[in-house]
Amino acid sequence: MGAPVITPDELTDLDTPVVVAVETPLWSIIKKLREKGFRNIVPYVFIIFDQEVDEVDSANHYLIQSFYYEVFRSKKNNNSLLSIDIPVTMRCSLRCRDCSNLMQYFKKPRHADFEQMKRAVKKLFDLIDFTFDVRILGGEPFMNPDLYKFIDLFHAYSSKFAYMWVITNGTIIPDERNLEALKNRKIFVRISDYQNPRQQIEKLVSVLVKNGIFHEIVPIQAWQDCSRIQNYHRTQEENEAVLRNCGVRDTPTIIDGKIFRCPLSGSAWLLSILPPELYEYVELLNSNDSNDSLRRQIQGLMRQKYLKACNFCGNRSINTNRIPPAIQTGEPLEYDIYARI
Repeated sequence: MGAPVITPDELTDLDTPVVVAVETPLWSIIKKLREKGFRNIVPYVFIIFDQEVDEVDSANHYLIQSFYYEVFRSKKNNNSLLSIDIPVTMRCSLRCRDCSNLMQYFKKPRHADFEQMKRAVKKLFDLIDFTFDVRILGGEPFMNPDLYKFIDLFHAYSSKFAYMWVITNGTIIPDERNLEALKNRKIFVRISDYQNPRQQIEKLVSVLVKNGIFHEIVPIQAWQDCSRIQNYHRTQEENEAVLRNCGVRDTPTIIDGKIFRCPLSGSAWLLSILPPELYEYVELLNSNDSNDSLRRQIQGLMRQKYLKACNFCGNRSINTNRIPPAIQTGEPLEYDIYARI
């Protein structure tokens, strides 16, 4: 393109537009430029993010997400979300004892109501400007025969998100309708590899490759021991630390027409584990509040330092509470209902 390629130390004019076209040391270079007084800085990943290229592999996806995460965290009052979870079913082909989405407790798991989700998603995108990721998950999403409808639902909002992940445990081969819906450059299939004999990862990958569907296999080495719901009697400072270190603190979820701050809180709502006053959510469908009011409510929810439900979470810190993943249990687990606190 004829543009000079120089090191940060060679830059002297603070008004010079700077395109940072590196990968691994991206943020260290940007930090150094900012410390020198440069403000007109464009990471090359942002150009990719604006769809300069036809295909973005999963490695570049994480690089771009890193950029968006920095932007997202730096803005206090915006109408964007880092990510959003769309659980399309509570049914799963595995029954993992320590599932952080609490699937192990559902005695009669059900699929999400598509029409309700359709209305909730429309309302959400009326309220927000953008979300980096949409994550379709469960349970096991391929257990929902109407999964393709949920994927197709987002076509109308493709300008408001960068990528969609369909997160699967690799035990089910999708049918033709679902495969057709997955043929989109914004969609990745993420296969969690637990080394479980019921998984059909090799066969699934073969089908995805044959159909030209973006995918990746993620070896899962450990989970967080967070799914044992009980009153931990933490202090406010301790609950703030729980949320601050939570791996899904910026991943709200839509359940029953409501937006919850985290998937565990949303699943606990469906299970009625906690009394109603301990749930914090924004009502997307059954509210008379204006859109401006709902936007402020979403921003407020995402800025909270802790949730009341954090006191009942085992702690989903990415650095602690590590346990072996996907240990199976034969029957749905019993749980306590905290009707009185």
